[in-house]
Amino acid sequence: MLKKYKLLTEDAVHLTYKHRGIEDTTRVFPIEAIVDIPSKGVRKGDKGGYVESEDNLSHEGNCWIYPTCAVINGAVVLGNASISKETKMTGDSQVSGDSSVENSMLFNSMVDGNTQVSNSKLINSVIYEEGNIHESTLFNVTIWRANFFNSKIQFKDSKACFTSKETSDFTDTFLEYTGLRSVNTNHPMFLSDITIRNLKTFKLESGLEMRNVVSIGTSHIISKKNDGDKLNRLMGKKQFVLQSKARVTLKDSQVQAEGYLISGKTLFEDVNIDTFGEIKKNGKSNLHLKNVTMTEFSSLVVEHGGEILIENINLCGDIVFER
Repeated sequence: MLKKYKLLTEDAVHLTYKHRGIEDTTRVFPIEAIVDIPSKGVRKGDKGGYVESEDNLSHEGNCWIYPTCAVINGAVVLGNASISKETKMTGDSQVSGDSSVENSMLFNSMVDGNTQVSNSKLINSVIYEEGNIHESTLFNVTIWRANFFNSKIQFKDSKACFTSKETSDFTDTFLEYTGLRSVNTNHPMFLSDITIRNLKTFKLESGLEMRNVVSIGTSHIISKKNDGDKLNRLMGKKQFVLQSKARVTLKDSQVQAEGYLISGKTLFEDVNIDTFGEIKKNGKSNLHLKNVTMTEFSSLVVEHGGEILIENINLCGDIVFER
C-alpha cells in the first residue's frame, strides 16, 4: 500500500484532553503529505493535523486531517472523509465515506456516508448515510438520514435508534429522554422550536411533526400508526404546553392550536384542528377527542376530571366548547 503522508516525529507535542471526564495527556505528531491529494486541496509537503500514530488516519482513499485538528486514542479517519477547523476526535470515533467534520468534538461516535458536521458535539452517537449537523449536541443517538440545526438531543439511560427512509429534521430542538428502555423507530420526525425535558415515553408508529411545543415535567408522546403514510402533527400556533405527566397520543390527527394539557391522557383520533383558539385541559381527566374538527378561533376547554369522550363535533367561528 502506497503511503500518502508521514509523521513528523521531530515536531511531537503533548496534547491534554479529557477522557471520560478525566484529564489525560498524550504525545501526538503532525502529519505531512508526501503526495498530492487534489480533491482535498493538499499538495505534497503540506502539513496536516495531529495523530498519535498512523492508525488514526488511513493511507487509503483521499481522507485527510487538516492543521489544528487532532485524532487520538482509537479514533480513525477513513475513505474520503475530511477533518478540519480544530476538530478533536477521541475514544473509538470514526469518520468515513464522504463525510466532513469541522470545528467539532467527537467521542466514541461514528459519522458515515455523506454527512456534514460543523460546530457540534457528538458523544456515543452514530450518524449513517447522510445529513447535516450544525451547532448541535447529540448524546446516545443512532440515526439514519437526519438534519440537526441548533439542537440538543440527549438520551441519558438509553440508546435511541431512529431509522427511516425519509430524512428527519430537528431545528431549535431540545429533547431529553429519561426512559429506561431504548427508543426505536423507523419513521421520520420533524421537530422545530421544541423543548421537552424528562421525556419518559417516545414511541413512533408513524411519522410525527411537532412545532412550538414545550413540555414541563415528565411527558409521554406517542404517534400511532395511521391509515396510509400521513404524518401526525402537534403544533402550537405560538406555543402548545404539556405539563405534569401529560400523555399525548395522536392517531390520524392534525392538531394546530394554542393551549396546554395538564396530566392524564389525551388521545387525538381522526382529528383535524387548525384554530387560533385553544385546547385547554385541566385536572386529571383522560380526554379522548374523536372525529373532531376545529377551525378559525374556536376553542375547547375541559375542566372536569375522569374519562371524557368528545366526538363527532365541528367547531368554527369563535365558539368555545366546554365540558
